[in-house]
Amino acid sequence: MSDLPDTDFTQRFIFDERDVRGEWVSLDDSYAAVLARHEYPQPVQALLGELMAATALLVGALKFDGLLILQARSAGPIPLLMVECSGDRDIRGMARYEAEQISADATLSQLMPDGHLTLTIDPVKGQRYQGTVDLDGTNLSECFTNYFVQSQQLNTRFWLNAENGKARGLLLQQLPRDRQPDDEEREDSWQHVIALAKTL
Repeated sequence: MSDLPDTDFTQRFIFDERDVRGEWVSLDDSYAAVLARHEYPQPVQALLGELMAATALLVGALKFDGLLILQARSAGPIPLLMVECSGDRDIRGMARYEAEQISADATLSQLMPDGHLTLTIDPVKGQRYQGTVDLDGTNLSECFTNYFVQSQQLNTRFWLNAENGKARGLLLQQLPRDRQPDDEEREDSWQHVIALAKTL
């Protein structure tokens, strides 16, 4: 097996004999291009990179021709994070922030209190869709996990990370019943895959 590429890429995968699919995203060049345009404080860099990784994962999962826009808004030190990604994976992002209010160890709830996340799908053909949810997790990974579990009623997990100029994301989702008809087998299989993913 050859090494994975070092620059921007996404990789879809499915587990043999399991009703689980996944996608992995790595953003180096596009994340670096966004950071080069503005000297964001480190906590802002991290959240913006995580949101970029999440957006790239969602574009891969939705498979459509158009634009996906994620906006996180709050009344806190970071009033706006926005990322836009096309079906062709052209991605860009930006943030608004109050530098003097941002500490290096600030949490998501401190940076974006009472925040909400708006997902907009703007296809070339078809109707525009928009949904809004509260930022109700300790980090963006939890927020996206909660959003998908509530909206799709499918077991879904996100892992997002951005540091040292690299943004990464992993999405796992349990598929509708097919290869594993037994409830207990499906749940055991899902928990096993989650346990493996946590070792990354």
